[in-house]
Amino acid sequence: MSDNHTMKNIKIKATLLSSNIDVEVDIRSSFKTLLSFSFAGRSYVGEITKWRSTGQTMFLNYFLSYYNDKQKFGYRDEENGEFKMTLEQKTSCVIQGVQDVFNCIDKIITQYQRQLLDYAVYYRENCHYKDYSTYITTIACHLIVHMNLMVPNINYKIVTF
Repeated sequence: MSDNHTMKNIKIKATLLSSNIDVEVDIRSSFKTLLSFSFAGRSYVGEITKWRSTGQTMFLNYFLSYYNDKQKFGYRDEENGEFKMTLEQKTSCVIQGVQDVFNCIDKIITQYQRQLLDYAVYYRENCHYKDYSTYITTIACHLIVHMNLMVPNINYKIVTF
């Protein structure tokens, strides 16, 4: 299957600054995840690539150490290190990951509002993931930066010497 093949397309509910939003989630066959939503009068599009293909093992290790619902998400066999999960369970991990990313973005927006972009850049440059929480926060900060989330729509005049 190619990376362009949509495996699952769903809408999830999220909240940003007490505003309910619908996020369209398009999970590709490689688990690259495309996101689109509207917030505060602007449309946003982003993608999560950290848990696709080769990054999937790290994501699933962090995820399964945080969530312990074998029926919903599967599990990792401690003896041989293999993931015991169906395609549907793996997809459920990604969907929950997206929900967690948006919950994290909401926490960051609530805390930093006007300094949102500054914080996201700072976090990406200074914090390294060591568990599921820091992993999700890193992805949230990547999305904030790459989507220019809540950046004012200003036309600046060029300043010259």
